[in-house]
Parts: sequence; structure tokens; C-alpha cells
Amino acid sequence: MLTEHLLLELINLLTLRLLDTECIKNSVKEMRRLITVDAGWPFCSIGVQISWHMCDLSSYNVSNLFPFGRYLRSTSSTYNRFSIPVPYSEVAETQSMPESDHIKILSKF
Repeated sequence: MLTEHLLLELINLLTLRLLDTECIKNSVKEMRRLITVDAGWPFCSIGVQISWHMCDLSSYNVSNLFPFGRYLRSTSSTYNRFSIPVPYSEVAETQSMPESDHIKILSKF
């Protein structure tokens, strides 16, 4: 039986208002991927905002800003909860949240 090994770096941002972009930049340089996982809905989530912000930094043609596209092996990805109302059932609510199996599948692309 073959086992898969994923090499990942988990960043738990303590604050969002003063976003630690240097930490995210260093992680992208090292891992060459950007996958954001957020327990919120996809529309206007912090994961989508971080992906947009990192791509927006790279869109400027200023040499001292982060050349985001040069470091990525593939496009940045975001994974959120399913875009449905939160179920009353605890089991169904758990199933609508991001899980490690889904992140493994997402990391293959």
C-alpha cells in the first residue's frame, strides 16, 4: 500500500488587520504553493482576501515588491466551507467544514 506524504507549512495568522504578509511571502517562496483554508463561506472570506492581496502585490511593476508569480508552481487555491446555510445537525455541520481529505485533493492540482 502506498502512502502519500504532503509537505506543508501551516500559518495561523494571529491578527488580520495588520496582515503579516512577510510570513506569507516567505512561506510561498519555500513551499511554492498558496492554499488558504477558511471555515467561512467563500464569498468575502479571509482566505479569498489573502489570495487576492498576494496576487495584487505581484501585479505592480515595482522591483521591490513581491514577484508572486515567479515562486508559484500553480495558481493559488482557496478552500472554504460549502456555500450552504449552516445545518442544525452537528454531523451535517461538521461535513460542511473544510477537512484534511479535501485539502489533500486540492493540493494535488
